[in-house]
Amino acid sequence: MLNTQINSALDAGTSVTIQTWSGNTVSGTDNNITVSAPIIRTRPPTTPEASSVTLTLRATGSVAIDSNISSAGTSGPLNIVLSADYDQNNVGSVSVGASIVTRGGNVEISGASLGSFTGNIQTSTSLSGGGTVAG
Repeated sequence: MLNTQINSALDAGTSVTIQTWSGNTVSGTDNNITVSAPIIRTRPPTTPEASSVTLTLRATGSVAIDSNISSAGTSGPLNIVLSADYDQNNVGSVSVGASIVTRGGNVEISGASLGSFTGNIQTSTSLSGGGTVAG
């Protein structure tokens, strides 16, 4: 899936879920998700229901964030769910090698293990409010 398709859906106020298939025919094969191009929510919400949207990346293997994910300008909060090892076979980690900026949205990270975290996660643009980080 192209990042431009994800960006368009988020800008339209639609939450996006990308999930790998858990019914592999090859035993022991897990599927990974890698973000390799920026995912950026840029448009302000047009309805109250569209003010907060969620990007969910759910893999039977690992999730790697190699390019920025952000909510920019006045676009509203962006909730992020990064879920590795979705099939719960104890194989799969989450790695963050780029920035995640949610503008008040929540971040949830889960997996069999945590990978490297060389990027940063920012959930608030001010000290008075913001989201939470759970793992």
